[in-house]
Amino acid sequence: MLGPTLIVHGTEEQKKAILQPIAYGEKIFGGAITEPDHGSDATHMETRGVPEEREGVKGWRIDGSKMWITGMHAATHVALFARTSGEDGDARGITCFLVP
Repeated sequence: MLGPTLIVHGTEEQKKAILQPIAYGEKIFGGAITEPDHGSDATHMETRGVPEEREGVKGWRIDGSKMWITGMHAATHVALFARTSGEDGDARGITCFLVP
């Protein structure tokens, strides 16, 4: 899931920082899609990602709840999915955040 997306859409910096450590077992990603009230239906997720700036640094504020995070027992990072645009039920507007 993560690898093919980064290979196609990732920058060279992202590929070096993420794919290479995954290949050498230095980073292990868990997957966070499932939510308490919606299961694995990513189109109706309540977790939201909102652009935010803190102390002059641009980033994202992520609010919501996840459960059954695949691979979290061994993960160094999590691929967390949140709605960043669109309406509940829309297939578009879901972003994958790579969180340490």
